[in-house]
Amino acid sequence: KSGETSVTLDMIIAGVIEGQELVVERSAPGQSDEESGVSLVMEAEEMDTTANIGVVEDVMSSIKTLPGVGYTGGWDAQPSIRGGDPSEMAATLDGIYVTYPYHWGGAFSIFNPNMTKSAKLSHGVFSARFGRALSGILEVNSITPDDEFRADLIVSSSSTDLFMQIPTGEYSGLFLGGKVTYLETVIYASGMEDEITTAPYIRDFYGKWETRPSNQLHFFVNGFIGTDGVGNEMSIEADGITSDLKFDYYYINAFATTGLEWSPNDKTLFRMLAGYNHNQSRADFDIGYSGSREYSDEFIAMYDIYKDDVTADGLINGQSGYDLIDYTMGGYSDWTMKQLQLRLEMDRVINENNLISFGIDEVFLLSDVVNDFSGFQSVPLDSGGWDLKESSSKLESPGNRVLHSSAFALWEIGGQNSRLQGELGIRGEHYYLWNDDKDLTLNTYPVADPRLHLSWQALKNRKAIDELTLSMGTGMFSQFPMETSSIEEEWGIEDFDMSPNRALYQIIGTEINFLDQWTFQLEGYYKYFFNRAYITGDYAEVPMDWNFRQDGYGHAVGFDLMLQRELGRKWDGYINYSFVYTRLFYPYEAQSLTDIIIFPNEAPLNQWYYPDYQRFHTANLVLNYHPLPQLTLTCAASFATGSPMMSNGEVTAYPATLNGEIIEMYNRDSMYSDSLRNEISIPVDLRVAYKFYSKRSKWEQEIYLAVEDILVNIYSPAGATQYNSFTGKEEPGGADFNIGMPIPSIGYKASY
Repeated sequence: KSGETSVTLDMIIAGVIEGQELVVERSAPGQSDEESGVSLVMEAEEMDTTANIGVVEDVMSSIKTLPGVGYTGGWDAQPSIRGGDPSEMAATLDGIYVTYPYHWGGAFSIFNPNMTKSAKLSHGVFSARFGRALSGILEVNSITPDDEFRADLIVSSSSTDLFMQIPTGEYSGLFLGGKVTYLETVIYASGMEDEITTAPYIRDFYGKWETRPSNQLHFFVNGFIGTDGVGNEMSIEADGITSDLKFDYYYINAFATTGLEWSPNDKTLFRMLAGYNHNQSRADFDIGYSGSREYSDEFIAMYDIYKDDVTADGLINGQSGYDLIDYTMGGYSDWTMKQLQLRLEMDRVINENNLISFGIDEVFLLSDVVNDFSGFQSVPLDSGGWDLKESSSKLESPGNRVLHSSAFALWEIGGQNSRLQGELGIRGEHYYLWNDDKDLTLNTYPVADPRLHLSWQALKNRKAIDELTLSMGTGMFSQFPMETSSIEEEWGIEDFDMSPNRALYQIIGTEINFLDQWTFQLEGYYKYFFNRAYITGDYAEVPMDWNFRQDGYGHAVGFDLMLQRELGRKWDGYINYSFVYTRLFYPYEAQSLTDIIIFPNEAPLNQWYYPDYQRFHTANLVLNYHPLPQLTLTCAASFATGSPMMSNGEVTAYPATLNGEIIEMYNRDSMYSDSLRNEISIPVDLRVAYKFYSKRSKWEQEIYLAVEDILVNIYSPAGATQYNSFTGKEEPGGADFNIGMPIPSIGYKASY
């Protein structure tokens, strides 16, 4: 009727419909099943807005808005998951682990929303099926080819994507596509083509063939190759000193996987997954400093403290200044990782409420790593002042091989209609490293990780509440950091000295599903970290001596809450808040003033500290408003308190001797601070999308306009400053990709 917003039609199916009997006792464990206290799932429709804002479309842009995911800001796709280090989250694509799935050194992930069917973030006590992670698993599932031809062309201001679904038979299909970025136009428009020798680029290609010849058999093969890189060469002159900089970087990530599911009967399922992953990265940089500077009056006066040869006319050693020659620093990093994986699993249904599973994981890794960095280090002189000596740091471990073996067994309790559901499982891990060329072998003791998760539907089908679920979980998790594959024999590690980083995880939560499409979640957790690996070194030694240690520990405690409205006719979205308190401790006592922790970066020795990724408070708002069926207005906003900041002293001058000349250098003391924090961050993104549907046609079109960080001209968080070591002038520090205005992106999508 006129004026009503909805119409209700009551329909009755009359008559009798007969067919073959269909009995479903239990569905196999799904990769896109959301579980209270374990995981959150985002389908492609939910990611359509938040994943398509910014310079590069990225599934991680959506994942970063979920509760329990630490804020990272732009150009960083590696968040902390519930207090864990970003490297403690593992990622899989169609069930196979993907090693370092990032572009531009971690700025964006390789998971393109246009190739993604769903993404499942397990940030609770996740299943014993998975290991190699301490704080979370991101399971990305690619699109299943349709039984009809489909093509999607996406053209934006920075990239073009093309994906096609091609039927190859009655029960099989091919999915092909890729991405090409083009930032060269931005470089030329800004007049920086001489400085940017290689414009930042991404070139990705993905392919998948899938077939289901029967209800009992499913087989797929997929492959991905992605490359990215950047290069620049520039010369900067400031206050008489010229800095010549050169930087080149490229990265290749390629993998091929295959999977088979076979169900010989209605109670048994066999699953096989195999894959090969190839990662290769190389970065070269050189910085040369040259020029001439006059001594400052303050420096001349200060120099009297160390020497008594300042003449009456203000000359030092007969000189009024100095010439800077042959002061350079640079290095390169070259690493290649080749990884073979094999997973075998079996699920056996006992009855509609009980399922048992067994499986093994074998990972063979070949690692070739060479890092070589050189520069100058100020070494104190007995007579006063400092001497600039060449220093270097090297890590060379070509030919390291690793065999990582795992096995699991689990018991799933409860069917789809059970009030009580859960999983009791155990996972075993073993790690063996060797290098035939260096006569290096490292064995480890096997570790066992028991896990238990339970959820109980306390209420169901009440007046305003559809379901009220209580959940709890506890479990052990293990992970060998990627750095352990680069161990050298000089580190002096013997068999059974090394073990994985480990964590004990406790979680309790509740979820309420209301009848009017609202969901409320509240979860609290505690993690105890132990056996944490770290690397120390004495930077006064040339080359720096590296020492591997594994007696670090710490804890993380926090809670998350989320209020969500499911996909609706007029509007949908969610708001969430996370609190986390993370403290870590590395107990090694320095043997000299130049003893430091090399990894993790900026961690203090023998002191409780907040890691550099830790933020106490994070909140997210995602709101999609549909004033018309074809029009969507999106607002994505975040609020995050600051991350830890070093305590810096004043920038002061000191005399340094280089090739017999007295150089006026500047330095400041920096030390860890428990109280200092960077400023809060409040990014706000907007997006407008309009879809066109052609009548009696398979064509669909969409135009969108997005603006990233609309408050950048009003509010931009300040962080620590850096300083020029030759002039002492301070300036904003850190990587800042702010172009002085909100970053716009325009896109067009055509589907057939």
